[in-house]
Amino acid sequence: MLKKLFYYLLFCVSVSVASDSKEVMDELACALKDIATTPVKPVKEKQPQFQPPSQSPKTLKVPKGVKVTQWMDAYGIIHTDYSSQYITPEIEEFFNALNSGLFVEPQTFQPPFQPPFQPSFQPPFQQPQNPPKEKQQPQPQQDRVAILEKKIHDLINVERNKNGGLSKLAWNDLLGKAARGHSEDMATRNYFSHNSPEGHDFVWRYNKVGFSGKVSIGGGSYLLGAENIAYRSSGGQSLDLVAQGIVDQWMTSSGHRKNILTPVWLQEGIGVAFKGQGYQELAYATQNFC
Repeated sequence: MLKKLFYYLLFCVSVSVASDSKEVMDELACALKDIATTPVKPVKEKQPQFQPPSQSPKTLKVPKGVKVTQWMDAYGIIHTDYSSQYITPEIEEFFNALNSGLFVEPQTFQPPFQPPFQPSFQPPFQQPQNPPKEKQQPQPQQDRVAILEKKIHDLINVERNKNGGLSKLAWNDLLGKAARGHSEDMATRNYFSHNSPEGHDFVWRYNKVGFSGKVSIGGGSYLLGAENIAYRSSGGQSLDLVAQGIVDQWMTSSGHRKNILTPVWLQEGIGVAFKGQGYQELAYATQNFC
């Protein structure tokens, strides 16, 4: 365009000198005015676009001025968006360290350590709405024994009430001591019987702990007591479930059920012992009446 304008002006000047024509000079002035008022469009500089080179990323040098994410996206590397971070000497050193042999397959690359740059903004710490509950410490074995004994005792009275509205049985510590001693003996010596290996029965155990009670059934007759025993798996189960399981065993056995629902009983003692650990644990239970 400038070349055409130059030739046009040269032509007009030559004509003007030759003919001294006012008309030609007017035409030249109008042309210059149009050129002066025509806006000139700015020329946009082409921004270099980053293209991943064909060579292996093992030998790639990260170009300066390229966004970190742009470089990583080109090779399909999973990253956190540090879109405002550009290549700095520190970052270039980091990527060059990767180039030295840490890349194996670009598509499956996972950075083995945190890059040396971090976003400047750190969100304020917020207390979680539902903080994790502290892990409960396992109950001491002695506490579990006492708790399970009490749960079984309560369930026995529930069964008596459901079956004819029988009176509640009171808890007797001596009967409980005799019952617990028998459960511990069975668990320790690995047997399951109303009689010990020496032939001792529940009456012998009553006398051993100092219990001498009896209940009248009329006509000058008395009952010295009765006994139920059971064992079942307790590993990994709640004490509620274990207690209910033991009572259910007794209530589905005719002889044990009869003992539980005997109207004349006034008191009882429950004794429990655990054997084994974890899911192999067993619970032994003894119930003594009077």
